[in-house]
Amino acid sequence: MKRTFLYSLFCGAMLCGMLNHGFAQTSDYDTNSKIQALFIHSFLKYVEWPPGSTSGTFTIGIYGEYPSLFNELSTMASKKSTTNLKIEVVNYLRISQLQNCEILYVTAGDISDMPDIKAKLGKSATLTITDQPEGTNSGAGINFYYQEGKQKMEIFTKNIEPQNLKVSSSLKAITKINE
Repeated sequence: MKRTFLYSLFCGAMLCGMLNHGFAQTSDYDTNSKIQALFIHSFLKYVEWPPGSTSGTFTIGIYGEYPSLFNELSTMASKKSTTNLKIEVVNYLRISQLQNCEILYVTAGDISDMPDIKAKLGKSATLTITDQPEGTNSGAGINFYYQEGKQKMEIFTKNIEPQNLKVSSSLKAITKINE
C-alpha cells in the first residue's frame, strides 16, 4: 500500500512537471513548488524521527525566500494531516532565527549558508532539503533536481544518519541513494 501511495504521488508530481513544461503558463503559478511541497509533506510519513523529538507540533522550516513553496506548504498544513501532530510552516531569513524544526528546506540562493546552518542545528533531528545540483554535497539530506525535464530527488544517507532519522525503504525505492 505504501509503495502504491508513493508511486501515485510520484506519478502525480511527474504529471504536474510535464504539464508545466508542456504548456505556456499565463500566471505566476509555480508548479515546481507544488511538486516539492507534495514530496516534503509525504516525508512526514516516510521518514521516522526519534521518539520525543517533536513536541506536539511538527515544524517545517524554509530558510531563505521561496514564497510559493511557503504558501503551498502552509495550505497543505491547514488541510492535510498525515499524523496526529499539528504542522507549522516557518520562514527563516537569518541563521540567528533558526530554531529546531523537523524539516528545513534551504533555498537555492542560500545554499552557501549550509555549513553555518548545519552548525546551528547540530545533531538535532532535522531533515535538511535543497534543490541544487549536487546539493547533498553541501550537507543536505535530500536534494531535488531535474533530469530530462522530470523532477527527481536524491537521498544522502551520510547527511541523514547523524540526525538519527530513518528513511523508509518505500521512499528509498523511488529515489537515487548516495551513501
